[in-house]
Amino acid sequence: AGASIRQAQKSLSMAIQRLTPDDHFNVIEFNSRTHALFQTPLPATPSRISAAISWVERLNADGGTEMLPALHKAFKGSGSPSHLRQVIFLTDGAIGNEEALFNAIHLHREDARVFTVGIGAAPNSYFMVRAAEIGQGSFTHIGDIHEVSDRMEDLFRKLENPLVTDLKLTWPEGVNVEAWPNPLPDIYDGEPLVVAARADDAAGEVQVTGISSLQPWQVALPLAQASTRSGISKHWARQKMASLELARHRMPQDTLVFEKNILQTALTHGLVSRLTSLVAVDITPSRPQDMSLESQILPLNLPEGWDFDKVFGEDISSAPLSPLNTDILKEASTIAVGTDRDLSQTERGLILPQTATLFEIKALLALLLMIFSSLSLWRLSKSHCSRSI
Repeated sequence: AGASIRQAQKSLSMAIQRLTPDDHFNVIEFNSRTHALFQTPLPATPSRISAAISWVERLNADGGTEMLPALHKAFKGSGSPSHLRQVIFLTDGAIGNEEALFNAIHLHREDARVFTVGIGAAPNSYFMVRAAEIGQGSFTHIGDIHEVSDRMEDLFRKLENPLVTDLKLTWPEGVNVEAWPNPLPDIYDGEPLVVAARADDAAGEVQVTGISSLQPWQVALPLAQASTRSGISKHWARQKMASLELARHRMPQDTLVFEKNILQTALTHGLVSRLTSLVAVDITPSRPQDMSLESQILPLNLPEGWDFDKVFGEDISSAPLSPLNTDILKEASTIAVGTDRDLSQTERGLILPQTATLFEIKALLALLLMIFSSLSLWRLSKSHCSRSI
């Protein structure tokens, strides 16, 4: 809500206005529910563009951020052979089920390219970057509403000019090469293709092939022109770890194999990864041993542009902060082991954000379904009794 939804609306309207009649498009809204403007992507006629912009201007930030149904709807159906299908995922990125989303992109995108646009001051950059990598696209961050025009202009120019797709590298025969990233991304206007390779020989030519304007494309690069630079090995190692992370989602049954390879690469090259970190140990005492420890809750600010009431459901910013009650925490641990009763959030001393669960609505729906099924059974039993008489 707030600045984030205004940025999203402005970005999306700019994208729709640039479409041509040769393009097919659809717009999918998601919060706690998912709703598409059209049943399937349709040609971008002037009337549909006008209707889509009006629809976008009426969007309201409400509910949670359930991305998975929106992704499934975006990937549903097959694209036209003459069109490159591009999914532009626009969100503030405040989500936590990254693994499920990564798997959905890998399993269901088929030939689509996924481009992520992070809105606001605190998007989940880890998810946005990794999702774009899995989808062979790119990530764009818009942190200020004044940056929308420039950043989206850059993205649109790239999307409208896919120069070479379906890239492949063919190395000289007999040369042992380990090259990353794999698979290769598409080449867009203004963006270079960077491949980090480790080879036992630098002789011969590497052939780069792909499809450009629906026609075969090829270029030969002589390896003898390569020059020696420091730091290339670490760059190669980072590219390898990133590619192995992507492969882990493509082949989850081999997760342990990939993680072992990632760990060994990080340790060999002294790099920080998901499995390794750099640790500094300071043995200087920071507190006299006879001084007791105290704990207290510290208030934190929300990221710029976030709306407090939309995130937490009600205004609790003025409520007094009190330290956690250790007796309640001990009781909670005892209850978790010995009984079935759950403490409320208030009893635990914690106030959690209102996410996309919508418990009250789902409980009401469940109650209505139970009543409906009971009435159906009653009518069915009454019908049988009538026929028996």
